[in-house]
Amino acid sequence: MKCLGRKTVFPPYFELQLTEHIQRMERALFGLTAADVRRLAYELAEKMGLKHTFNSEQKMAGKDWLKEDLKLGEHVGPTCVWNMDEVGIQNVQKPNKIVGTKGKRQVGRVTSGERGFTITAACAMNAAGQFFPPLFIFPRKRMNNRLMFGAPPGSVGGVTDSGWMDSALFLQWLKHFSSIVGCTPQRPHILILDSHHSHKTLEAVLFAREHGVVMITTPPPPLQPQDAATGQHIF
Repeated sequence: MKCLGRKTVFPPYFELQLTEHIQRMERALFGLTAADVRRLAYELAEKMGLKHTFNSEQKMAGKDWLKEDLKLGEHVGPTCVWNMDEVGIQNVQKPNKIVGTKGKRQVGRVTSGERGFTITAACAMNAAGQFFPPLFIFPRKRMNNRLMFGAPPGSVGGVTDSGWMDSALFLQWLKHFSSIVGCTPQRPHILILDSHHSHKTLEAVLFAREHGVVMITTPPPPLQPQDAATGQHIF
């Protein structure tokens, strides 16, 4: 990739990660000066064996590089910023309250007698309001394509014993995501998701880096008193 007619030293996805590192240091009250960032860029380029025109005497990148690096960190369009989340869907209707005659002790209603189970839908939407075809996860041993009847176009299905996401299915979803949005190291996409353990495996991180997916995990929500009292798990 070129910027202002010059070939950039670092791949775009790496410059995005460098920008995120600068912002994390700022939030931790260890803000980096412009000179600190330029020295860091020089050290990284040397360690990675990249060709560069940085100042070897001062051992730092130039001011022009710093200016363009920060621009790359800011110019990420809304169509390239995605938020992914998982939601459980019950396959059996839950009965609701109905209106009946006042004073009548028994009111008839018709609903399903099946026990039912939970299906997980892994969904994503970008900052421009575009939706990504979901991954449906069924609680069973083997996948049956008939389960996908009526699913949105482009959707995929998977199975786990619990019906919830695991590391293998997340990697499958990540590959599905990469192939649909067309992200590359030269045209990276930012993916915001929660800090569930299935999202942080080595295989997922390596795939994301190689295919231009910049994953940003959000911290878990704070434990509320009612959660502790009921024994509810927070993920």
